[in-house]
Amino acid sequence: MTLHVASVKQGRPGVICVTVVERGEEDFYLIARHWRVAVEDWLWEFPRGMGEQGENPQTTAIRELHEETGLWAQPDTVCQLHRLHADAGVLQDDVRVMEIRLDDVSSIPVLDSVKQGGDWELEDLQWLRSADITNMIRDGRLIDGPTIAAFSIREINKHMQ
Repeated sequence: MTLHVASVKQGRPGVICVTVVERGEEDFYLIARHWRVAVEDWLWEFPRGMGEQGENPQTTAIRELHEETGLWAQPDTVCQLHRLHADAGVLQDDVRVMEIRLDDVSSIPVLDSVKQGGDWELEDLQWLRSADITNMIRDGRLIDGPTIAAFSIREINKHMQ
């Protein structure tokens, strides 16, 4: 029997940044369109990335959010919601679902990240309501597994409060 295991970033934790603004009864989530070489397609996703040497998940989430969107979060606005493995059958990984709460979406423009110096693989950013993301999942427009898992975890946590 042959086993294949890929270690991700020497086992350092990765993060999925569930960036949310609560406005009244509605939550708005920041979602981005990324080019993914492995599937040769643009996918809607939450910002995410792998930890660097010496970083804890909170620091990684703050850095990744900034690198992908240009936005900065304060440490007290970032908390870990859950821990997961993206593909325990193949990947040796450790992914943390991190909630990042921002105060006011109206002051945060939705910009073309590439023009703002963001990741080359990022096409655009959008703030969407929970219902919009749910509809994208149902309609097959959002098919990224880690994003769907992180969204589900955030929604479950929100309803448990």
